[in-house]
Amino acid sequence: MPERKKEWYEKPLGMAVIMGIMLVGVIGFSVAVTQDTKEDKKPVAVKVQPKKKSAPAPPKATYQAEVINYGAPDPATLTVLVKLRNTNNTAGNPACKVEAKSTNGTYHGWDSFDLGRTVPAGGEDQFIGKMTITKEGSAYITSASATCGI
Repeated sequence: MPERKKEWYEKPLGMAVIMGIMLVGVIGFSVAVTQDTKEDKKPVAVKVQPKKKSAPAPPKATYQAEVINYGAPDPATLTVLVKLRNTNNTAGNPACKVEAKSTNGTYHGWDSFDLGRTVPAGGEDQFIGKMTITKEGSAYITSASATCGI
């Protein structure tokens, strides 16, 4: 019967390689486990910086607004004239929401407007805005209101 050829791991050098890899694994595991259990670790002092106090944010401008007039240039559009007053000690550039509706609410609409200019503290301003009304009912609008500072 012919002699069988030995695989690489059956030869003495192959066995040495396998044993070396296993030895390195066991030593590496032992070192990793004992590193965390040493009792001679000294605490590290960490200096924590106190949080700096920032200046409080200035108060936001507040506004009082009212629709002083409105009209229907066409069946689907309502033009509104809004007057507003800055009621705070801070100047601001207001954004306003205007709402309009008929008595029973069948016809209604709303829109937002950015004044686009600064109103000084305690100052007044006004703007004209156009908004769409549902079902082409601008002629039936009976009330309109505005809020600014949104």
